[in-house]
Amino acid sequence: GYATLRGQVSVDPPSQNAIVVVLYSGDGGAEQVVDTYVQAAAGAYFFVVPPGTYRIAAFEDRGSSLVYDAGGDPATTFNGGAAIAATSGATIGGLDLFLRTDSEERLPFAVVLSEEDRGAGALPNV
Repeated sequence: GYATLRGQVSVDPPSQNAIVVVLYSGDGGAEQVVDTYVQAAAGAYFFVVPPGTYRIAAFEDRGSSLVYDAGGDPATTFNGGAAIAATSGATIGGLDLFLRTDSEERLPFAVVLSEEDRGAGALPNV
């Protein structure tokens, strides 16, 4: 069975830019992006994943490019990049991220989303 990882992203100061939540595995230069969740603003996110060890990060997509720009996109990691052990059938909540849009924190790996990854969160507000 699969596991569900869920949490909230808070953004301060508030931003008009999309927020990209990144599910990844590995660390120390061996990071691999597993999945991404694009949202138009701060709020809830979730991932449904096979059992394994994961980490979660988020960034503000200032360039609206769906590409992480280490030179300009503020970022944060859950609990300093701590590993999250997902077991079959488990729901792990409280994986909350606090993204400061004036943060100097940067992700040490690339994130590039394809057009198919845009999802409902990237649609314009109408």
